[in-house]
Amino acid sequence: MIDIIDLLEVHADFIASLHRIRIAVMDRKMATAAAELAWLRPALTEHIKGEETLLFPWYEDEDVPANGSKRAIARDHRMLEKHLQVSLQDRGPIALADDLTRFAGLVEHHNERESRFFKPRLDQVIPADEKRKILAWFEASIAALPPVSAPADDDPAPIGPVPGDSLARCRFDLATGGGSPEQITALPVTETKAIRLRDRAAAHLEHGDRLAAYDDLRLLSLFEHRQT
Repeated sequence: MIDIIDLLEVHADFIASLHRIRIAVMDRKMATAAAELAWLRPALTEHIKGEETLLFPWYEDEDVPANGSKRAIARDHRMLEKHLQVSLQDRGPIALADDLTRFAGLVEHHNERESRFFKPRLDQVIPADEKRKILAWFEASIAALPPVSAPADDDPAPIGPVPGDSLARCRFDLATGGGSPEQITALPVTETKAIRLRDRAAAHLEHGDRLAAYDDLRLLSLFEHRQT
């Protein structure tokens, strides 16, 4: 069976690409991150163009919730295009890690929006022959891209000044490939939510999930900022 919802597999490729970019940035392998981003930019740009030119005309959204409307999907697309312009240079480790965290979150949120509303409804209305043509276009747009060409030699980039604040230091260390569960657990927080985020971040790092640990520390930083 030919299904438009199969295009969500391409979304999984975008999520995986962003994951690799975030890990490379944490390892300060900036040339590796740049090579991956050089693939993601045209891949996602063409995917957005395909959705809006080939799929939007088929999508009737009068009876879907507002968060599944064509306008909501297009709004996501504009935000994704903005995030694609992220610069890997001239950004401090925390600022860059936060940019990529927001980018990854938007891709996952957009994927959820399309999987709930957009793609299932299209499968109900687009004829099989037309689906074949549409899916062939998307497949060709990805196939036309050169593969990621990661450099064989990618020395870690300089780190820069280290913040003095304990929470910022934890985030900085994680964003540059360091940090430890013990360092996170030692953070002096007192609010129940803050303690939960701190301990969950430490547990993630204990199990080797640096991205999840960083994401929780970012949430902790936002929470602490709101308390001041």
